[in-house]
Amino acid sequence: MKTLHYIITVGFVTGLLVMGTTSAFASVELHTYMPIDGHPITPIFKFSKTILIDYPSGSTLQKELSGRTFTVEFSDDSDKNPTIRSFMQQLNADIANERRSSSSVTNLSIQYETIIHGDDKQATFDYLVTLQPTLVTYVLNAGNTDTPTVLDVSWMGFVIRDPVVIATSQYGNLEINSPLGVIQNQLPVIYEVLKGISQENVLKTNLIDASPLVGDPIDQWNTIFDPMYTLDDTAGHEYAGQKAAVTAFAYGPTDLYQVYIKPKINSMNFTADSKYHITTIDKPSSATLDVQGHATGYPIQGEPAISTLILTSGNKFWSYAGNDVIGLSNIALYAITGSIVLIIGVIFWWNYKKRKK
Repeated sequence: MKTLHYIITVGFVTGLLVMGTTSAFASVELHTYMPIDGHPITPIFKFSKTILIDYPSGSTLQKELSGRTFTVEFSDDSDKNPTIRSFMQQLNADIANERRSSSSVTNLSIQYETIIHGDDKQATFDYLVTLQPTLVTYVLNAGNTDTPTVLDVSWMGFVIRDPVVIATSQYGNLEINSPLGVIQNQLPVIYEVLKGISQENVLKTNLIDASPLVGDPIDQWNTIFDPMYTLDDTAGHEYAGQKAAVTAFAYGPTDLYQVYIKPKINSMNFTADSKYHITTIDKPSSATLDVQGHATGYPIQGEPAISTLILTSGNKFWSYAGNDVIGLSNIALYAITGSIVLIIGVIFWWNYKKRKK
């Protein structure tokens, strides 16, 4: 049972009763499990963006987009596709040179999806690029039962600024790092209208940009220790189903910590054959790093790292950074869970009585 993860989820439900729902998506979303033994990991990065274009009746964009709904999607990996292998080299170059990381990617899979929907007044472009690299050599210093192991996590803040052109069987060469790439490939008339405003920074953007994840120091991320965490498929099939003591590091609105953060919205008017209005929406970025052991985040020469220690003291755990005994037993965890459930029940009962009145 994912005990503490469950507690936080229940707490989030309580918050929803008071605050209402919030957006669940992000411009970049990361999730990974990092074992202490340095086994290759497969973090999942999801990059998303939404673009809205309002157009008047009789305009070129309305004629081209009204009543059209279609999806452009493909999936492939570096073992089969040489262009993805070249992109993997771009990724490794940025991790080594810009992120100053010794970690490297040995395999890369890509899932790409853009959904385009147009009606009489507006068209919506929803982008989602999912990268799943296989990452190695992320251990900076191997420890033992008495000394912590230091893990490098600076790799997570990579940015790809150059075009990323992937050869696909369905669409030919498709540029996946720019919102205009799929438009140029599938909607050439629309591209001719929009390409002139790409210099205004509304469309001149990189979809594959994980830099928000290193915007805040990792020692300021939310953390929670779970001595009974059950590993899922994202930890790798060799780990799935196993129980491990982990420290979860959470950034932004994640499964562990739900906070209301407004999406970043940019908009502008532009004139081509008619007057148009374009809006881009970047939802809040988030990350969850499940690190084996009791871990603490801290910077090394300005770059994020994690120090983690395997504990062998029964149901109690220690804060390695402060050496203070927290001593939270499983019974106490279940007591906390029961208290939260009771609070939710009281809130539901109070709302029911209020509605009856």
